[in-house]
Amino acid sequence: MSSDSITDPFLEALDARIFGASHFDSGVKILDDILNLQFRLYYNIATNPHNTTANNNKLDILLKECEIIQVRCDQSIQLSSFADNKYYLNLILNILQNCKAIVQFYRGDKASARKTLNKTHFEYALKHDFELLLQLEKFYYNLQLSESQDVESVLKQLSIIMKDIPLNILSKGYIFDYLHSISSLLKLNINTLERIRAPLKLHAFFLFILKEDIDNGELLKFNKMLIEYTTSKNIADIKFPKANQLNSIILEQFHIILQLNLQKLSTLSQLSSKVVHPWKSFIISSMGRTFQSHIVSKSSMIFFHLIDENLESVLNFKNIIKYTHQLIQLNKFQDRISLIDSYNWALSMDINDKSHGMEKSDIIKELLKLLTSFYQDYNVKLFNNNKESLNFISNNIKTILPNMITHVFIKSWSIIYELNNQKVDMLQSNQLTSYLCNAMSLSPKDQDVLLQLYYKYAYTLTVKRQIDTAISFLQSFILKDNPFFYKAWHLLALCKSIKEDKQDSYKIICSVLESLQNDEEAQEEVPFKTDIKWDKNKAWETVNFKLTELYLLDEIFGTREAVEVLPDLFEMYHNVYDGNVDSTDLATIKKQNTQLQQIWLLTAELYMKLHEEENQLTTDDSASDWLRQAREAIAEAKGLNPGITNINCYILEGYYFILERNPTMALNEFEKALYYDKNNADAVVGYSHLIFSYEEEDTCLERFLPLIEIQDAKPLDSTLPPLFINKTDKLAALASVKLLLERSIINSIEAFYSADVWWYLSLIYEKYQEKEYQDALLTCIRNKETTPIRPFKFL
Repeated sequence: MSSDSITDPFLEALDARIFGASHFDSGVKILDDILNLQFRLYYNIATNPHNTTANNNKLDILLKECEIIQVRCDQSIQLSSFADNKYYLNLILNILQNCKAIVQFYRGDKASARKTLNKTHFEYALKHDFELLLQLEKFYYNLQLSESQDVESVLKQLSIIMKDIPLNILSKGYIFDYLHSISSLLKLNINTLERIRAPLKLHAFFLFILKEDIDNGELLKFNKMLIEYTTSKNIADIKFPKANQLNSIILEQFHIILQLNLQKLSTLSQLSSKVVHPWKSFIISSMGRTFQSHIVSKSSMIFFHLIDENLESVLNFKNIIKYTHQLIQLNKFQDRISLIDSYNWALSMDINDKSHGMEKSDIIKELLKLLTSFYQDYNVKLFNNNKESLNFISNNIKTILPNMITHVFIKSWSIIYELNNQKVDMLQSNQLTSYLCNAMSLSPKDQDVLLQLYYKYAYTLTVKRQIDTAISFLQSFILKDNPFFYKAWHLLALCKSIKEDKQDSYKIICSVLESLQNDEEAQEEVPFKTDIKWDKNKAWETVNFKLTELYLLDEIFGTREAVEVLPDLFEMYHNVYDGNVDSTDLATIKKQNTQLQQIWLLTAELYMKLHEEENQLTTDDSASDWLRQAREAIAEAKGLNPGITNINCYILEGYYFILERNPTMALNEFEKALYYDKNNADAVVGYSHLIFSYEEEDTCLERFLPLIEIQDAKPLDSTLPPLFINKTDKLAALASVKLLLERSIINSIEAFYSADVWWYLSLIYEKYQEKEYQDALLTCIRNKETTPIRPFKFL
């Protein structure tokens, strides 16, 4: 239907627009056109905030469309449907006038914008949230155009437009956005808050906590101010509601402010218990003064999570679900975004998969249902486990939703990704890339958030071995506009290292290393004191690039060349860390020691390779010297991070004992590694390598050897010391290898893409004459062709 008559879906279309929808089928064509015009206007402002020629051209087009629709509206006044219902006509005209004023404002014609805004008239009592949106929109642009903004006067006018803070404020879409924008215009600080009169206090608190530029000191003072306010008569005198009463609106409004306050406190790097714990008595008393309040339950969930009482936090989350379910049954629940945000909080808790009667997998399923239903209801593009998600470059769609909804949804998709990013089936089914595409298409205001999402997407593509697509994405979406995003350069270098010619990869590593070192030298040469702080992330990145450089040197020029550069690696490590790390910064110290451990393990690995090379060429003691030095390097690695299990030490020591011809000790080291991580690809390969060293039978797989370089293709010589008691013991070991290999490719992404894992699987299948052996070998070949010089996991 495409007439200009008013029908029942009219209000549903307004609802959809508040949530950011772009497609409408209200049965009222003129309304659909106006709402679509508003969508395009908001889209243009969100994607082109700067005053450019191209942007002005788009605004000119929008202004012309406003005038065309204005003519249609004037003609429609004669229709009986509009004449009989002036409320709807007034609403349509107000939408149009606001759009026109906004276009004029962004075109720089502020006089016309002011004049147009004054043409809007809200003659009727509010029947729908969209009217509140229009009033706040008008209020915001009038504030922009005014020369002075007296805080108390603004609050008074705002309290007339919006008497109370809506209890479902997170689900108010663009209404929340305009309140946020109004807060950014007001010069609200702690001093002004203290002077605000009691009737306007809650509005003032609310607008203050919406501000983005609250420094830590102000936030802590505000938190203290809120705590003191709980003793005021307005809050302290609230009682449990009687049978014919509802929960106190004032108390629940205050809890909305408290939730936003607690969420901002949660972002502080160091949160003292003295800051948060004083809320405990108030939150517990609020539970006793309200009946089935999902709002108070949410405050409680966030609070108990912040003080690490996760049992209480989970129980309150369960209450939120129970209470909202009851409201849904009564058709009274209108806070879907807040509910999704609650699921985000529940999933961010450090709880086991099964905790207090709840499974994380079930919570994720319910969250996905909520997200999917929203996308379907408002016709938002959803990437849903399809091949489109493997090529975001071609399927890049900007989805413009209200900022709060965007923030909550990005958090949802990111959490779901993080909780599943180690699952082989999720990677294979394109679910992981779909989650990231859904988050990236929402285009957050925070460009750092978007950049991190881009990086995770590129990384996921590389792990999935979509190497060419990953390279294109890194170059066009990340490095083109962010040339100093070093981690992306590192990922690009590893992608390039897959090629037989490693020169491109080597050039990238050397170039970035030079840039990083030049930055350090430039800071040291500044002749005056600066505020530039030592960057621990850049320090870690510098050493990590140097490690990759050694792997490339080993591959391109040989192991001896790489060993000669080891002193440079150690020197660089000490240069970037010594004297810079705060002794109280335990996280950085742990990361620093972990990196030093990697250096010692690489040192041992190179020494062991030299031992093997020289052992084949000479019978003198030089080969055993390399093996002795490898042992010392492993000892240095094991001496770091005492008390922390490092599986890599066990694995490398296992290979050391193989070279030392001590298979029993080697087996012991590999079993230790598997005890801590039964799916660890390197441990599974090491264990399989040892067991197959005792296999004497030739295999028909040798005809495939020209296609792939696997050094363990043939059994080692028969002079190895005994490992198995008898043939039965040996068969049991082979059965164990089969179980380890098959389990690892199901549970470990790294194992699934390991050429060595699939090589040993092919040997096992061939030995037992199973039909899968050829498929396993072909998978081995494919994986070998996409194996980087160094595993992606080290990024």
